Amino acid sequence: MRMKEDYMRNGQLKAAYNMQNLVQNGYVVACGAFMDRNDYRTMIPMLEKLEKDGFSYDSYCADSGYDLKDNYVWLEKHGKKAYIKPQYHEENRKRKRRKNPSLKCNYSYDEGNDTFTCMRGHTLHHEEDLKDGRGVYVCRRGCKSCPLRKQCMLSTADKHDYKRLTIDIEAEKYRRKSEVLITSEKGIEIRINRSIQAEGSFSLLKAAFGYRRFRTHGIRNIEAEWMILCMAGNALRYSIRLANGRAGTPFWFRIEQQAS
Repeated sequence: MRMKEDYMRNGQLKAAYNMQNLVQNGYVVACGAFMDRNDYRTMIPMLEKLEKDGFSYDSYCADSGYDLKDNYVWLEKHGKKAYIKPQYHEENRKRKRRKNPSLKCNYSYDEGNDTFTCMRGHTLHHEEDLKDGRGVYVCRRGCKSCPLRKQCMLSTADKHDYKRLTIDIEAEKYRRKSEVLITSEKGIEIRINRSIQAEGSFSLLKAAFGYRRFRTHGIRNIEAEWMILCMAGNALRYSIRLANGRAGTPFWFRIEQQAS
């Protein structure tokens, strides 16, 4: 991971780790340190660690950094609901993207016939499967005279006669299912609480505690140090709630609170 405070500004002089927190009711219930530059492959090890420690939940919420098919598969296999925001959730809501004929989200899928239909009503048929699990769908007619050819095919308009769509059907099914969950009234509330609680656990340690750099070296030592910090954060949160007489009540922000 690149460090913004590196005075050479090239990310070469500081070691960095990808720290992960699993939070419930404002308290960190599990944490871990990884050397991954992104969050994709950190979710399953964290959840397996949580299950091993005796914690199990019927649903999990995460941001778009965890939008990976393997994560969806693991959650479904273990009977958990996935409240994961797809990567292009916010972008796809914009009018400009909804009118873009080249985007996969603007193709309707017919599961019975295993075909896609573009904005102009042309059908794309399944042609082959790639080794990475994606399928290739090709339009067999209508592309040459289509007025949206350039906008739809982009750089491939000069290479191919017809539109070729490469897509992972299984991953898209998981994403659309998650999209329904996160846009429901319950899903919106869960996502608000994820932002408050999960991001708040990091801001407490970095801003309130002023902790900006680890004192030890090595991923195991770093993880132990981070765990101690999280325990201190949990103790501080509990003491505040205890002082306010709210120690036994779950921390949960409800949408109607904002409305009132």
